[in-house]
Amino acid sequence: MCPPAEYKYYAFISYSRKNSKVAAFLHRGFEKFRIPSSKIPASHLPSDKKYLRPVFRDKRDLEVSENNFSDDIKQALETSKYLIVICSPEAAGSKWVNEEILYFLETHNNDLGLIVPVIFKGIPGNGDQDECLPPGINCREIRSRNLPRMLPDDGETERQGWQNGLIQAISYMLHVKRENIKTSIDAERIRFYQKCVFIAIVTLLIFIGLAGWALIAQKGKLLAEAETARMIEIAQETDALRKKAEENEKRAIAGEKEARRQADIAKKNEAEAKRQADIIKKQSEASQLNFIGKMYADQGKYADALEYYKKALDIQKKILPDDSQAIASSYYDIGRVYSNQGNLNTALEYYQKALAIFKKILPGNHPDIALSYNNIGLVYSNQGNYTAALEYYQKALAILKKTLPENHPSIASIYNNIGIAYNNKVCYKCSGRGSIGGLVCIECFGIGYVAQTIRTALKSFQTALKIYELVLPENHPEIAQAYNNIGMVFYRKKDYENAHKHLKKACEIAKKSLGEQHPTTQLYLKNLKMLEQKLKKNEK
Repeated sequence: MCPPAEYKYYAFISYSRKNSKVAAFLHRGFEKFRIPSSKIPASHLPSDKKYLRPVFRDKRDLEVSENNFSDDIKQALETSKYLIVICSPEAAGSKWVNEEILYFLETHNNDLGLIVPVIFKGIPGNGDQDECLPPGINCREIRSRNLPRMLPDDGETERQGWQNGLIQAISYMLHVKRENIKTSIDAERIRFYQKCVFIAIVTLLIFIGLAGWALIAQKGKLLAEAETARMIEIAQETDALRKKAEENEKRAIAGEKEARRQADIAKKNEAEAKRQADIIKKQSEASQLNFIGKMYADQGKYADALEYYKKALDIQKKILPDDSQAIASSYYDIGRVYSNQGNLNTALEYYQKALAIFKKILPGNHPDIALSYNNIGLVYSNQGNYTAALEYYQKALAILKKTLPENHPSIASIYNNIGIAYNNKVCYKCSGRGSIGGLVCIECFGIGYVAQTIRTALKSFQTALKIYELVLPENHPEIAQAYNNIGMVFYRKKDYENAHKHLKKACEIAKKSLGEQHPTTQLYLKNLKMLEQKLKKNEK
């Protein structure tokens, strides 16, 4: 059922008969309240325009009988704009209060906004004997409101608490600030007192005139003086109320300004929340693109990997600061793909970008900085710039020694890279060739090997082997590589016995871990075979 376009009653007061006294108070307060029409939107004014009239309170406005009670109440509910519910434990347990609520909602499109719960006593949403909300309005939409309360605050009388509830209920129905309602009530009270003063003064004048003709002139004089004193007190109270009304008016204006300021803040917060949500969405998109890029990189599909990595980087640059760790990680991933493609100059460019950000935002001894140093060293090594490679390897090693246990595999890897760089530095100078894929082979050893370089390379390889043997399984490929590299250094030193022992060990481990047909295993076998041929030739 749709509510009528024009209402007979502005409000219907629903209450338990045990709360009749407070219901009568609200009824009188509503119908005596003089509306500040200039401050109220026309759509919220009652038909009377000046007062909140008429307000229906059952068992007062109707003479009902057992037969027509239900129909009369229903008609009143249908033709009331608002339903005011006096909430108390008694009301929460009243069948008829809840029936009135349900019928009002049924005839008003279930609009909870037209129901005004006023807390008289009890606790809303408590769920026990102190529950004050009837079942029909005991929902989150109602409980989340700043409900009108007739409960006195500290230092207030019961009457003042009731007055506060009246003001809050009027404020809700007229859609105006509570301060404005209080100001209007104070102004009405001032007018009432002024009227009283006027009547009293007129009465006083008449009394004085009559007293002049009375036989008890002296007594009349005394009474007149007492009445005059009382009128002065009333005038003083009226003046105090006027000042208080002015103060309330000022507070209302300040409250409206604060409300506008809070609305502006809320709008800004909403915009910021929307921006943050957009950032989170784009960050998620970038993470997905990076994940796909990594999958392609792991499969060796480097062109596809670069496409997704760069799409992710473009998104990150739009939503993140230039020096964010996520952007640095993207630079690093792209650099690694270029390095795998053999595009060393571009790889070095991206690695350097990543390192610059890491050094700016991370502690000086952070592992990501060490990893960047190591990868830049690998690029320089692959370019044949072994001096620069060693410089970056040493920087990485210095950080890892401070942050990791001394036998950590990452430290062993750095030592291995240092050994290869020293080896390649001399091999490249002598024969124009370096290591193959980070593995030392006999063909890489040129003539005129420098003794100091040999010692440094051997020491680095042996340190790496020592750590690998402590922390890795005994047949790990990294251990095989270390044995091979040490064997090749002994070969160059012409210590063929040690060379043979280490190369043989490298082949045994590689066969178990990689298989005999693996390219790395074949390289180790080739080194061992060439050494054995060398030994046979020397025997002859």
